[in-house]
Amino acid sequence: SILSPEAMAEAIALKDALKPGLRGVLIVEEAPAIDIWLAKLAFQESSGKHDIKILDVNGKYSYGCLQFQEGTFRKYGVKYGFITPSTPIESKIYDCELQKKIAKLMLAENYSNWRAWYTSSKTKSVGLPPKEA
Repeated sequence: SILSPEAMAEAIALKDALKPGLRGVLIVEEAPAIDIWLAKLAFQESSGKHDIKILDVNGKYSYGCLQFQEGTFRKYGVKYGFITPSTPIESKIYDCELQKKIAKLMLAENYSNWRAWYTSSKTKSVGLPPKEA
């Protein structure tokens, strides 16, 4: 497995989210496949670190758990109504849950947006996202 023990625990917690059922029976709800894929992607991109900032090979900084670059984060964050064009980027770009929400919407809008994470998806072991994103 490519997941750290912490990321594996998070993925298992997502997958095994239990809620009480009728007559003391527990009903298991599986985490959506996209959430599991995003957990794997976050580990590959940043070892699951939310506060990471890396100078990427294209000379631009990548931020947070999914390593969004400022232009991509701002474009889709504004488009989906999570930020405004004047939002100070560093006040939001490190928010891993926000990055995952934006990534889900990017994939739902256009499946080929997975290419924003081409290296992790194609050349490392994360694989392509599920199509039901």
